[in-house]
Amino acid sequence: MKKFALLLLATLLLSAFLYAVESEPSAIVGYVVYECQTGESANNNFVALPLDMGFSDSIEFGEAYQDEIDVISNWLAESQAWESTLYDGDIWTGEIFDVKVNSAYMISIYDAKPFYCVGPLPEAPVYDLVFGATASNNFIMIPLDRTDLEKASELGEDVSDVSAVNAWSAPYQSWMSIFYDEVEEAWTGDDFSVSVAMPLMISITKEKEWPNK
Repeated sequence: MKKFALLLLATLLLSAFLYAVESEPSAIVGYVVYECQTGESANNNFVALPLDMGFSDSIEFGEAYQDEIDVISNWLAESQAWESTLYDGDIWTGEIFDVKVNSAYMISIYDAKPFYCVGPLPEAPVYDLVFGATASNNFIMIPLDRTDLEKASELGEDVSDVSAVNAWSAPYQSWMSIFYDEVEEAWTGDDFSVSVAMPLMISITKEKEWPNK
């Protein structure tokens, strides 16, 4: 699983930045570091944009990192499919999609190096989780003020109506997962650690919003 560190550069409210998102988000500026890795078969890494980079679409995102990234992919929960913007060494091509703060994206990297998200702290996210006819996988990011969530099962319980919590393993280019057994009313699998700013894929059994306001 990809490791990352959260470091805030603000001089005001530094020690309490995780709670400042509800009070003075514009006063907080900092960066989040995702330690990206190359894999056995490909170089896909799962990252999020917990800070406001000012990007409006995937072209702006790509141009800011074209020395590091050659593919940016967005998950469409409604159709359970990918859309991707690709760099051919000259221009960005493919599907152009909106890029949103607090959203998660799959990126393909050239070399193993950190991915930095830099900018002011935005408002806390609210995710509209989609329940589909064939599958119900949704991308989320653990909000910066949810330091109480330390395990995947805790996240699943907090969201509720979750059948699986999935984290991306870049070295193996695959998902690692825990599942909720409705018969046993328990989580099965390796209950991996989670932390703020971490992107995840969850499968739900009921359409809903999270976090609940």
